Amino acid sequence: MSSIAALVGSPSTGSRTVSLVEHIAGRLAGRLAGRLAGDGHDVRVVPVRSLPAEALLGADPGDPLVADAVAAVGAADGVVVASPIYKAACSGVLTTFLDLLPQAALAGKAVLPC
Repeated sequence: MSSIAALVGSPSTGSRTVSLVEHIAGRLAGRLAGRLAGDGHDVRVVPVRSLPAEALLGADPGDPLVADAVAAVGAADGVVVASPIYKAACSGVLTTFLDLLPQAALAGKAVLPC
């Protein structure tokens, strides 16, 4: 079973982006209509907005929550990256988190931007 890290870059909790990632995560995990349907992937949703702002803005990869999120991306076989788009750019909180990833963090992984 492969593992997927789903990064949610929405700054709000009830956004369409959050709903989209929850739907994608459910499908990847093999859930259909609220029940398990066959073998799915091990999916971990990482809401970037829940990471400590001070650690993100200070580029502190040593913060335990940030380090855990970075490790989740590093250990994943695939990554879903979702963000609302404003003025042709993804959210600042997502950009700040992605800047903390090691240079080759996405090498060899399937990545789905949405």
